[in-house]
Amino acid sequence: MHEKPVDDEHSTPYLALARKALRAYGLEDAVVLLLRADTDISFDVRTPGTFPSRHLLRIRSAAGDSRVLRRELSWLTALRRDTDLVVPEPILTRTGLLLHSVSHAGVSGARTALLLRWVEGDSPGPQFPPEDAARLGQAIARLHCHGGRYGWPTDVAPPRVTADDVRSIADGAALRTQYPDDALCTIRKALDVLAGMMRDLGVHSSVAGAIHGNLQLSQVVCRGSDEPGLINFKRCTWGHFAFDLSRLVFDLRSRGNGDELIDALLTGYRSVRPLSESAEAALPAFYFLHRIAEAQRAAASKEDGEVPQIAELAARALHAARQLLADP
Repeated sequence: MHEKPVDDEHSTPYLALARKALRAYGLEDAVVLLLRADTDISFDVRTPGTFPSRHLLRIRSAAGDSRVLRRELSWLTALRRDTDLVVPEPILTRTGLLLHSVSHAGVSGARTALLLRWVEGDSPGPQFPPEDAARLGQAIARLHCHGGRYGWPTDVAPPRVTADDVRSIADGAALRTQYPDDALCTIRKALDVLAGMMRDLGVHSSVAGAIHGNLQLSQVVCRGSDEPGLINFKRCTWGHFAFDLSRLVFDLRSRGNGDELIDALLTGYRSVRPLSESAEAALPAFYFLHRIAEAQRAAASKEDGEVPQIAELAARALHAARQLLADP
């Protein structure tokens, strides 16, 4: 994991909240650094000494849905049990809980806390070599092999997004306000292309299942010649495996040797599990889905009183739509 601590004059109540949450794990004497404070308040938790340890403490806002957290922890627990993939390990409280409630004066409402073992390593540097891209492709393929078999407990299972669902994305009132009529027409055409590709791919476990949901280079931890780690499963959900690959392909394309890196990524993936030509052809469509979903979430957040950079996100989605429609 590779986040930097925040030096904020308002961090004192958050740090006090973190220390209170850490009592449940017997870590109240650990060194605690605030990393970020948004939907989740995140902390770097370090325990020095003869047997040093490092963890990530996350405390979800009072308005957050605990089912989303339980969905994430359920799959991470299964991945740690069933595979040797390098992913965060959920830590139980001293009473055997994955989640527990915590509150403190100066921080509104009761919050839900969870603790993950820190994945040591570095973010992909500017000289990300093809060998690392190939190892990354293999790791993602192994993740998808498990995702094709995995089933969430009924009470936390995510809804399955269908082709008809994606076609209706542009109907949301908050998102419609971000585009003039001609741009909205472009968005609708791109959604129609995406829906058609989703129907063609189908929903068999060979092409869809549990996915990371936000897999980009910032969620990859490089570990030298070892298999890379995958972090930040907060948006894990059910979906097409091509969706996970699409954002990574875009990230790699922006690098100087992008084509070589993309070829290495997909070759590494195919060395573990199949990736059909139709799934690879759908990557630009799923990248567009990434972008329009970002804009949709931002529009919904704005309605809730937050003011994210929605105009920029909407513009990125429109650019991705135009690229998809221009792609022969």
